Amino acid sequence: MSSDVDLLLAEYKANVDLWKHDDDLRQKRTATFLTVNLFLFGIVAFVVKEAAIAKAGIVVATFFAGAFGVLTSAIWLVILLRSHQYLSFRRRQLAEIEAKLGTVNTFTNQYRAITRGEPLQFLHSEGGSFKVPWIATISSSTLEALLPPAMIFIWIAIASFVIATADYSANKKQSAQQQNTTATQSKP
Repeated sequence: MSSDVDLLLAEYKANVDLWKHDDDLRQKRTATFLTVNLFLFGIVAFVVKEAAIAKAGIVVATFFAGAFGVLTSAIWLVILLRSHQYLSFRRRQLAEIEAKLGTVNTFTNQYRAITRGEPLQFLHSEGGSFKVPWIATISSSTLEALLPPAMIFIWIAIASFVIATADYSANKKQSAQQQNTTATQSKP
């Protein structure tokens, strides 16, 4: 019997370590994707601000930065969803091991309190009762999964705006030049 408990404890420790690893990877990936998008925003801001670059160059640079931003954000969303599955699996696996051990319940209680919003009673701590507000039951994975679609929307909006205003500016400039030419030719 003791060897079964030792095996379960070893499996529990391995799953805790893998859960930490998966969570660290998720955080690093999120930081990387945010950095990539900020870098792309910087490129677009520089190109738009730089007066020496032709309007066509601004449109092309914005289009490619936006396309890469949309692609990066779509990949980011898929990776976030996959990471969420790993973390969810680890939590469930740990709760299963806790049920078999019968002596620990950290992940089981975490799931009940934070994910399901159930109140917990702690007999040996100050306050005794622990209840998570409903808004805190929304998983961080769910909230993080909102970032890539938001970035896709922002990229489409930026690209559309720059392309629309670049076309407008080019037409306005061309019309002004034609008016100046016409006015100069009509002078005696």
